[in-house]
Amino acid sequence: MTASATRRAALRGALAAALALSPPAGVAAPPLVVGLTLPETGLHAQAAEDARRGLVLWAEEASAAGGRRVELRILDDGSDARAAGALYGRLARDHGAEALLGPYGLAATLAAAASAEREGRPLLATAFPSARRARGERHVFWLQPPPQAWAEAILAAVSAAGAERLYLLARDDPASAAIAQALRDAARGAGLAIAEAEPLRPGSGDFSASIARARAFAAQAWIALAGLHEAARMVEGFFRAGWAPALFFAQESDQAAFRAQVGRDAEGALAAVLWHERARTPGNAGFVERYARRWGAKPSAQAALAYSAGLAIGAAAARAQAPGAAALREALAAIEVETPLGTLRAGADGRWVVPGPLLVQVQGGRVEVLRPETAASAAAVLPYAPASLGKATP
Repeated sequence: MTASATRRAALRGALAAALALSPPAGVAAPPLVVGLTLPETGLHAQAAEDARRGLVLWAEEASAAGGRRVELRILDDGSDARAAGALYGRLARDHGAEALLGPYGLAATLAAAASAEREGRPLLATAFPSARRARGERHVFWLQPPPQAWAEAILAAVSAAGAERLYLLARDDPASAAIAQALRDAARGAGLAIAEAEPLRPGSGDFSASIARARAFAAQAWIALAGLHEAARMVEGFFRAGWAPALFFAQESDQAAFRAQVGRDAEGALAAVLWHERARTPGNAGFVERYARRWGAKPSAQAALAYSAGLAIGAAAARAQAPGAAALREALAAIEVETPLGTLRAGADGRWVVPGPLLVQVQGGRVEVLRPETAASAAAVLPYAPASLGKATP
């Protein structure tokens, strides 16, 4: 299907959803109330503001399309995960929320999920999926891919580079630890050799010992589940050691701040991301354009995630036989909808099958999407060859 045909299909789907949301002539449909908490203050306030903007954009577009008007109920959780459970109970009971959008962060999401189950309200969780998901969980729908999908994206890069020996460094936060374990399992299942460092502490700066161990192990791929500042220190360590791996994967190496810190040595660095503005997913280019026009800034992954959650809620409301949380929950367990993240669809058990992460690479000073092929903007450039070394050194 051509790009123009894909855009037309996405537009037809959006118009069909809008028409399905429209009530019979002369009948006023109740508003579709969506409730959530966001930290308007505290550590996560900026990321939360991006999510709010993405959701507001969807609500404005959905309301303008006709049918049920969307009303948002947003409470400030002050970046306090302990407050989430009580606040989501209030959103369901006191604010009449028919659907809930999860808060920022895993701990708060788990508390909100428990509340959603008690209140019988569908909750779309935007946090990294937890291994602590409750058995029998019926009302919670996770938008982010599981750890195994992130490991699969990383190993796709390893395979493309022909690497067989991996050196792994990972933080000990829940998301990094889960991806690291999935990567260990998948790598060993594929017959790859893997060695690893001690868990990284935030702000780690001296990687000389890890580089020495990686060289002794004859590592071909360096996999770092770490922050951008740690990734920058790793690149500096490669320069001091006069060595670089044939494949350099560092989470957050897609960030502009990473490229600013290491300059041309960022070229060829790989990362896995939930969303990117250059991804050729249905409707993504239009979303980026409309978001920038509405807010005067480019969207972030949090904005795309919230907007996609809104599209899913809207599609489910169009499918539901009647207003109300119960009908909406059943519709969410059976939908398929195109979003800037890719296609969200319900599996046979009602749990969502969500798009895997994008594999991206720094090329020519900007980030290109490599995988999946349907969303790709460029082909991989390998091996990693930092400019300060001239070429990777064994």
